[in-house]
Amino acid sequence: MVSRIIGAIKFLLFLALVPLVAGMTVAFTSQIKSLEGDGYPRYFALGILVYLITHFFVYELEVVYNYGKQLVSDMFRFFEPLVTMAPLVLPIYTIILLVVYYFLKFAHIKHEIGPYFLFLTSFTFLMHLVFTARDLRASDENPVKPNYLFSMAFVYFVNIALIALLLHSTYAGFSFVEFFQKTSQVSAHIYRTSFNQLFVP
Repeated sequence: MVSRIIGAIKFLLFLALVPLVAGMTVAFTSQIKSLEGDGYPRYFALGILVYLITHFFVYELEVVYNYGKQLVSDMFRFFEPLVTMAPLVLPIYTIILLVVYYFLKFAHIKHEIGPYFLFLTSFTFLMHLVFTARDLRASDENPVKPNYLFSMAFVYFVNIALIALLLHSTYAGFSFVEFFQKTSQVSAHIYRTSFNQLFVP
């Protein structure tokens, strides 16, 4: 009985997060399109496409994902609660790529390699989301999957915010402030529209 109540609460929380997730997606996409660089948005989209083709038609990079997951777990083994949570919310390969790219600006080769790092950013980020979603879904035995839905919405929220912050620090044209403002505007509009549809006669 208790598990059903908790499941129901998590499902309601998931529904409450949907407008925020939608707002973040719209805002993130808008900022990617604003990147300053020849074809930069196309390289980001290409990374997503190549990963999907690789995953579904060539080879599932589960070994690569699990290695990164274990690496994050080892980093946080000093604090037990984070051993399980950190690998879910930290796309380690994407973080490493963007941190390396940030420091490469001091070598004055940042512009030439920018598109390739952006390609790898979207490739590794999508890999993280796909395998994280698979693991979370497999661990939820409830047919409605409330734990999976809530957890994945939370993971997506944290991941997008983190990547947006890193892209703000590394790529010209990507503004975390504008990302936050756009997220707020779109989410608020969806919340208002949903409320009016449900409760306003």
